[in-house]
Amino acid sequence: GGGGKPSTAADSATTAAATAAEYSSGASKQMVKAVLDYEGGQTEYNDISVTAGDILMLTGADNGGWSTVVRSDGVSGFVPTNYVQALDALAPPPTTPSIAVAPGTRADVDKVAHDIEALVEARVGALLQKHLAPVATSTRGDTEPTVIDVHTAALLDDA
Repeated sequence: GGGGKPSTAADSATTAAATAAEYSSGASKQMVKAVLDYEGGQTEYNDISVTAGDILMLTGADNGGWSTVVRSDGVSGFVPTNYVQALDALAPPPTTPSIAVAPGTRADVDKVAHDIEALVEARVGALLQKHLAPVATSTRGDTEPTVIDVHTAALLDDA
C-alpha cells in the first residue's frame, strides 16, 4: 500500500527554503488551486494541509492519486490530486463581457445611465462656464472666432 507516495516528511523539511524561493519565482512550474480543504498528516508520508483557494505550485504529477505541491510558505508535500485543479482550467472561456439584466429592470438601467450622463454634462458645463467662458469672451483684436470660441459657445449654449 502506501498510495504510491515516495517521500517522507524529513525529505521536504530540508528543502523548505529552496522550495519557497522556487514558488515565488514561479520557475515555469504549473500553478494549481486547492478546490477543497485537506488536513495533512493523515498518512505515514508527507501529506500537507491545504485550504480551498490556496494557490500551489505543482512539482510532481499525479502519482497514484497524489500530487506533489509547494505551498506559498515553501512547505512541500502531497495532496490528493482531485483536491487541486490547474489554474488555466479554472479560467472561464474568453467571452464578450456582458451585464445580465433581470427582466423589467432595463428601464431602470437606462434611467440610471441617463441620470449619470445628465450629471456629467451639468458638471462639465459648469466647469466650461467657469474656466473657458472668460477665454471665449476675451478680446484679442481679431474679428474671426477661433475654433475654441465656436466649441465653447456651443457647449455653453447647451449648459
